[in-house]
Amino acid sequence: MRKRNRKRTEMRLMQAAGEIFLAEGYQELGVNKIARHADVNKGLIYRYFGTLEILFKRYIEQQDFWSPYKENIDQILEENKADSGKSLAKKILHEQLEYFYKNKQMQELIRWEITEKNDISRGVSNMREYAGDQMLGLTDAHFGNTQVSFRAVMTLLIGGIYYCVLHDKTNGSKFCGLDINHPDDMRQLHKTMDQIIDWAYQSAVDSKP
Repeated sequence: MRKRNRKRTEMRLMQAAGEIFLAEGYQELGVNKIARHADVNKGLIYRYFGTLEILFKRYIEQQDFWSPYKENIDQILEENKADSGKSLAKKILHEQLEYFYKNKQMQELIRWEITEKNDISRGVSNMREYAGDQMLGLTDAHFGNTQVSFRAVMTLLIGGIYYCVLHDKTNGSKFCGLDINHPDDMRQLHKTMDQIIDWAYQSAVDSKP
């Protein structure tokens, strides 16, 4: 019973931290404010998390797209060796576009990470980089000694996902004539990501000496 109660309280505290972050920004987070918002004693923040920073880091990890991949990295790598990570790359891009488009918390976290330098966001970014690097390792043999940098391809595609979504959520206008709120335009983005991955893999084969 105590473990269940602790888990529920931890979830309430992380939810409170997230709601304050979304409404007021990171600078407004504080132990007293979070405790009031969650309607719990502030001492539980220190007992369960140790520090405010660890509490917020746990909240970020709960929201982050890459967390499930990190937790199951060995199984994922084993299951995607056969095609040198091609299917996995497509799956990650499709899921990331959908997740980022729908998840306001993740949108605000990425916006925060690229506008404010701090140890928490750097640590989470490093976690993502580690998980991504493990998966990109599947592609290295295919793209080694070719004219194609698949890591550069993924950099541009993931960066494009972030920008397209943040541009839409902030500005609301079309980007290069596409409106990602329109199902047909969203399907075009998904289709084009597949085409780019297919091109990269085939181009690597064609450019090998």
